[in-house]
Amino acid sequence: MKIVFCILFMPFVISNQGFNDRRIILIHAEASQQKKMNQKLEKFLSKKYELKDRKIAVFTFCNQELNSVFNASSDSEEFINEFISNQNFEDENFSVRLFGLDGGEKSKFHKLINPELIYKQIDQMPMRRAEINRENKN
Repeated sequence: MKIVFCILFMPFVISNQGFNDRRIILIHAEASQQKKMNQKLEKFLSKKYELKDRKIAVFTFCNQELNSVFNASSDSEEFINEFISNQNFEDENFSVRLFGLDGGEKSKFHKLINPELIYKQIDQMPMRRAEINRENKN
């Protein structure tokens, strides 16, 4: 009986491993694009409630330096450090990336975008919809 129980529930245990505790926005810019990066950062930080409500951590990466800007945790920092160490930014002047709780890269933009577009995308994700449903029940 114990073996059957383990076999049935093992996928649920394994599927929770490797998940981030935050959604992550990474804003990357080469030195020549730093002003553009700061503009984007200001837009995101102007609505901290939107970020916190959606469990978003914000990082910047400029001149080979990673900065934790908002709502980071040790898990999210570890994740983004690993991503950066495996990523080649040589052909990229500017980007905004969104990572989901599952660790997958959900979007990548090469221009200034409205933060509401990212919030709408997050709100359509299954895990976010489940969060909203739980909040509405309480």
